[in-house]
Amino acid sequence: MLLALIVFTLVLYQGLENFELVLASLVFVWRLISPFIFGAALAYFLRPAYLWFLEVLKKIVRIKNRKFDGVYSAIALLLLLITFSIFITGLAFFVVPELVQSAKSIGDNLPTFIKHIEGLFATLSKQYAWAELFTSFSWSSILNEVTSFVQNIVMALFANLSGITSGFYRFTITLIFALYLVIEPKDVIKPIHWIFDHTISDPVKKRVTSILDIAKDVMSRYIKGTLLDALMVGILFFISLTLMGIPSAMLVSFLQMIANLIPVFGALIGALLSAVLIAVVDPSALVPFFILVIVIQQVDANLLQPKIIGESVGLPGVY
Repeated sequence: MLLALIVFTLVLYQGLENFELVLASLVFVWRLISPFIFGAALAYFLRPAYLWFLEVLKKIVRIKNRKFDGVYSAIALLLLLITFSIFITGLAFFVVPELVQSAKSIGDNLPTFIKHIEGLFATLSKQYAWAELFTSFSWSSILNEVTSFVQNIVMALFANLSGITSGFYRFTITLIFALYLVIEPKDVIKPIHWIFDHTISDPVKKRVTSILDIAKDVMSRYIKGTLLDALMVGILFFISLTLMGIPSAMLVSFLQMIANLIPVFGALIGALLSAVLIAVVDPSALVPFFILVIVIQQVDANLLQPKIIGESVGLPGVY
């Protein structure tokens, strides 16, 4: 124990002394393994669609000869690629431009919004002492700091995205590995079974395998149910906001969809952030927006989540 502590201390000391080298090494390793990590994540979401296409094909053709399994697999994979391409194209040509336009509209209205805020606190400070505290703030400087912070985050996200898919080589590896996992996921876990076979006894292996299978199945269904629920909430918001004429419908709906993935406080966080975005463009739309949030969250909590997530993990809606 003492020897291990000494070794750990020496390694930690050398790591801190050569922090830049260690960081560069970690970045290099990340760049090597990131295509496989993102490929595995992509395969996790693509495989259910592949299995669905495969099942539908077998029901339509009804040829049970095992020689046709490869043909079924190839056609299902082709349909999956076509569907995935249509989805990505739709995002690129319809959703992303709407998000950019909404963000630009909010950015154009921010200076006017800040002036209104300054005027509001200036008026309130004549009647209430606590409002004088806010009049001393430099709201323009705060706006510049927030804008700079958001820009840095966006640039960092795009830099990471560029690091993932910048080269054709890395993108090809990611896609090929994802498709390989979609078709033959068992080949990837064979080394794990080999390690189990040579390190633990059969009863323990069966017990561990059973627990892992149950955990994988429940977690998989929970994640898929949560994603489907968030997607439906986003669609409900987009349709409702568009019909009500509330500005930044696409951006607010996207934000609500992402926030809905956060447990417990996600709905509150999404509502507050969306309210700020809407207030910048059209403050008069805040009241109908909050009413809409209450209605959709009630529908989600009492209808969508019990039906989608509850049934996915095998629990009654009351849980």
